[in-house]
Amino acid sequence: MARAEGQDLILDIDGQGARQLRDQNIPGAFVFILPPSLEELKRRLMNRKTEGKEALEERVKKARAEIADSHWYDYVIINDYLKAAKARLQAIILAEHCRREKLTEAIDKLLVEK
Repeated sequence: MARAEGQDLILDIDGQGARQLRDQNIPGAFVFILPPSLEELKRRLMNRKTEGKEALEERVKKARAEIADSHWYDYVIINDYLKAAKARLQAIILAEHCRREKLTEAIDKLLVEK
């Protein structure tokens, strides 16, 4: 419904989910959000204080595996500074709206104008 209305959808999915969407030929721009480093990821997770040491180590291990799956994505944003990462995402969204494939109707309309 949202796609039919021209709305942008943002899904938070892992590499497996990205592969499934691609395998089903579901159109989209796949963006992987990358931490600046695994050490910084650990620091951010520790500051949240939402899990114990074992769970935290498991999250970092899982993150490493997800990073290895980043090749399933079209874009990678390094989340070093929130404001900069947000600007990069906005730039990707803008660029995707300007893709030739998405503007064929406007192009065709100009070609038939008298």
